[in-house]
Amino acid sequence: MNSLSLQQAPFDTPPVEGEVLPFVASTITLPYVDYVALKSDASYWKAQHARAIGREEELKNQLKHKEAIIRDLNQRLYGKHSEKSGSKADATSTCHGPRLLAHPLATQSSPLRVNFFNSFVIS
Repeated sequence: MNSLSLQQAPFDTPPVEGEVLPFVASTITLPYVDYVALKSDASYWKAQHARAIGREEELKNQLKHKEAIIRDLNQRLYGKHSEKSGSKADATSTCHGPRLLAHPLATQSSPLRVNFFNSFVIS
């Protein structure tokens, strides 16, 4: 911006009713090269603003998605049906210690053993 001439009304006097504001009445004269540079800068910053708005929207969408995941996990962990109680038979069997039958093929009279070749043998 090489040469810039500004003609304006003085700013120290308040505007009178119906009078045009001082900065509206001012005229700016500048070379065409400076005008093109200003227009280019304005376009650049408008594009940057549009990109920032797009990034902000994308981040808001990601935040909503992650908050939804957090809500879902909290509901699963602390929700009303997170720990369902079993039947009365299960409740009484868990009170007396671990189950004695470790494998479905094992019975109390014939414990399950594993032989040398990893095959199950009921004795």
